[in-house]
Amino acid sequence: MHQHQGFEDGTVQVCKLLKSNYGLKQAPRVWNERFKSFAMKCGLKQSNSDPCLFLNDEKSIYLFVYVDDGIIASEDEQAVKQFLEKLKSEFSVVIGVANYFLGMQIECLEYGDMFVHQEGYCRKILKHFEMSECNSVSTPVEKSIITTYHSEFLPATVPYREAIGSLMFLAIVSRPDISYAVGVLSQVLDKPQQVHWNMIKRIMRYLKGTEKCGILFQFNEDNTLQCFTDSDYAGDPLSRRSISGMIFMSYGGAVSWRSQRQSCIALSTTEAEFIAASQAAKRGCLVRQSFSRIEVCTHDTSLANGQSKCHQISKKPRLP
Repeated sequence: MHQHQGFEDGTVQVCKLLKSNYGLKQAPRVWNERFKSFAMKCGLKQSNSDPCLFLNDEKSIYLFVYVDDGIIASEDEQAVKQFLEKLKSEFSVVIGVANYFLGMQIECLEYGDMFVHQEGYCRKILKHFEMSECNSVSTPVEKSIITTYHSEFLPATVPYREAIGSLMFLAIVSRPDISYAVGVLSQVLDKPQQVHWNMIKRIMRYLKGTEKCGILFQFNEDNTLQCFTDSDYAGDPLSRRSISGMIFMSYGGAVSWRSQRQSCIALSTTEAEFIAASQAAKRGCLVRQSFSRIEVCTHDTSLANGQSKCHQISKKPRLP
């Protein structure tokens, strides 16, 4: 690295780093190993299913870490205080109530309920793309809209990829209602057309009227993990591939969801539904593994599908 200001020796020589420094490619891994070592000294163990989760043997402390941000949960207030004292003695930290974490706004309501939303982030997106004063619409996608390859291509100056990235973060964190629309538009990042940009503007108009929407977790609801799946047979008008949709619920709120185009062309609605259910079952194994460490998912997971024939095949597999 270059010689620091005030420590130059009048030559063009550079300094040799003896340890990692902020901004280097090795820095994230070094920091992760440093914090992991500290957490283990405090009696915490890193989860096998999620490396961002640390917990102790008594499961009285749950610590979630993302780079240098973290959130701690526990029913034992004394255990939390002891850990935070050790943390402050080791690192320079800012400690407060978890009202905002990784772009999520967290509101603790009555009776132990919790509401997670991204109202501030929605407004930031609308302001950045000059859509703050737009008129709202009731749906993120216009009914029966067909995207074609015959409209005008967008100039390079249009921030299409930037808009998709901003909306994708929103769809992943707290807004499953725009997951399908954003997923469709993300398939044309190389050569977006005017029709696609119009669809992005519609999503933003939808966000204008639903800024406060989010996910409500209810304390009195059952913690059983439930999965709901569906498919849109031949829903892609260009490739005629079906669209799979799935959502996992616990404590009355969505904890995982996905909308994706199927990799093969289904020949019937039953086949499309069966593929969607199969994809959801595989994802459900991962979700259960993660939740089992924090004792959220303690019962069998139910998978609901709206196709009776799909249910019959799962009970008694047979060829036609």
